[in-house]
Amino acid sequence: MREATRVVRFGSVVPISGSDFVREVSQAPADVWVVVLLYKDGIQECGILLGCLEELARRYPATKFVKIISTDCIPNYPDRNLPTVLVYNNSAVKATYLGLHQFGLRKCTPEAVALALCQSDPVLT
Repeated sequence: MREATRVVRFGSVVPISGSDFVREVSQAPADVWVVVLLYKDGIQECGILLGCLEELARRYPATKFVKIISTDCIPNYPDRNLPTVLVYNNSAVKATYLGLHQFGLRKCTPEAVALALCQSDPVLT
């Protein structure tokens, strides 16, 4: 019973910096799935995917959603790979998505993103 009252709730996409990454993502509790958006302001596809992730963060508050400017996370990360989604669990990368291809391109919806994220693991709980 005590475990049930200790459920971590997030509910939004939280901006982090490069110095926050290890603490917020790699060192997240083993039972927490973390969805990381690598993005840059001004790239339309990043804004589209961010809107979908914001909706999913509200729907699935037990999953942690963070966003980080791509070059703050990975120096010289190429813009052609944006947006990039990294899915972490238990300190390891479980999935990587480059661009909007897996999510329906510019017509991506929160439902399409949720379906892709949960294809192999129960990311959204």
